[in-house]
Amino acid sequence: MVNITSMIPASLTNLFFLSALGLRGCGLYGEIPTGIFLLPNILILDVGRNRKLSGHMPEIVDSSLKLEELRLDYTDISGKLPDSIRELKSLRILDIKNCLFSGFIPATVSNMTTLTSLDLSRNYFSEHFFCSRK
Repeated sequence: MVNITSMIPASLTNLFFLSALGLRGCGLYGEIPTGIFLLPNILILDVGRNRKLSGHMPEIVDSSLKLEELRLDYTDISGKLPDSIRELKSLRILDIKNCLFSGFIPATVSNMTTLTSLDLSRNYFSEHFFCSRK
C-alpha cells in the first residue's frame, strides 16, 4: 500500500484520455474533484478506503461516459446518489459501502442491467432496498 497522504489534485480532471484511476487506500483526504467522475474515457475509478476523502457525486449528464467500475467504499463521500446514475450505461460494479450517502436509493438503479456487483450497505439511505411491484 502506498501512502500518498494528500488531496486529489483538481488537475487530474484534465486527463481526458485517462482510462483507469486507482488510488485505493492511499491516505487521500479533502474533497474529491467532481470532474473525476466525468472524465470521458475513464473505465475504472477506485478511490476506496480513503476514509478522509469527502465530497459528493455529481449529476451525470453525459450518457456516453464509459465508466465500468466505480469504487468509493470506506470514504466520507456523502449526499444523495443521483438519479442520473442510470446514465452510466456500462457500469458493472458500484461499490459505495461504508460511505455517508443519504436520501432514497434511486429507483433507476434497478434498471441498470449491466451491473454485476452492487454494494450500497452501511450508508444512511432512507430505504434499504428498492423493489417494484407488479
